[in-house]
Amino acid sequence: MCTAPKTLAPAGLPAKYRRAAELAGKDAHGVRWEYYINPFPACVARRVRACLCDPRDWPMVVLTCNIVATTGVAAALMYALPVGATSTHLCGLTYVLLTAAIFDARFILCLHYASHRKLWSPAALGPVAAGALNELLPTVLGPLFGIPPGMYFLHHVVMHHVEDNRFPSDLSSTMPYQRDSLLDFAKYWMTYLTATAIYLPLYALAKGRRQLALYAVSLLSGWFCLIAAAWSVSPTAALWTLLVPFVKSSVTLMFGNWSQHIFVEPSRPTDDYVSTYNCLAVLDNRFTFNDGYHIIHHVNARKHWSEMPAAFVDSLAQHEAHGALCFEGLFFFEIGFLVMSGQWRKLARHVVQLTDEPLSEAQLVALLKRRVQKIGHEHVE
Repeated sequence: MCTAPKTLAPAGLPAKYRRAAELAGKDAHGVRWEYYINPFPACVARRVRACLCDPRDWPMVVLTCNIVATTGVAAALMYALPVGATSTHLCGLTYVLLTAAIFDARFILCLHYASHRKLWSPAALGPVAAGALNELLPTVLGPLFGIPPGMYFLHHVVMHHVEDNRFPSDLSSTMPYQRDSLLDFAKYWMTYLTATAIYLPLYALAKGRRQLALYAVSLLSGWFCLIAAAWSVSPTAALWTLLVPFVKSSVTLMFGNWSQHIFVEPSRPTDDYVSTYNCLAVLDNRFTFNDGYHIIHHVNARKHWSEMPAAFVDSLAQHEAHGALCFEGLFFFEIGFLVMSGQWRKLARHVVQLTDEPLSEAQLVALLKRRVQKIGHEHVE
């Protein structure tokens, strides 16, 4: 249990920022829940930490072990069950639901930060061993969570963060959509589902990243071969361990990105402070490596996840100056749902304002509604 004070507020912090600093302190000092069981004795843990690029990423290692020992083993056992049996389908459904509930968010955010900052150190392990271990999350475990190998790094790190939600370069840009429209989200999701495998390698080639394009195409081809091979062994198991997770993840990943970039200031859509927002003092931050600090992440994608709450407090003046949005006690999916269901007043009540002259609820609602409007080419730098 952590006994650190639940505030990051430095002495002399203006009163208008104190509430935000207190909320960030809860995220910084709360008990972490990224993994469930640590199987390593202290002596082994010390040796493993010495092999990491950053010892603070130890929770990622333990989480990976938890996933291999549960989801990995369960996926393998699915292929030993009778093909086509009702009981096998029920086991498959249970497998998908439990994996989603227990590990989906944890794994995706572990993969996310490990893609921005490599986990295993070549200096400690050698380039071959470190390279192989760094492929464990995206290439070996990724398909079990519906993420085709070779796609995540190219899509998220190379394209999304470089293009920064700009349309049309960023395939996952939310700018050209009415972001409180279910129909527009369906179009957004279908674009990802149908165009990603073609667009991403072509994007890498256009940017002069030929090796990365070849890497992506090779792994994607291997993924199709894996599905074919798994199907030949057990169509039922392949359905539940590879195909259903892919469809599920396509929805969750895209709704997650849609929700993270649902509020974009039309007059400054490429400003990181107003193309996304922060989620403060929400339970999800404890098991998603502080993913709620999405402004901080876009301002500096190399910032370590453990430093984000403090970085947020250090940049409160910039947040105010840019008109950044922060929410208390709500996470991205919940915010996306509230927008799509038109619950604007509830959203407004969760806004943490960083100003001497707070906006009224009606003014906040108007602000939120303005930031979900379609943004045309003329507004993009």
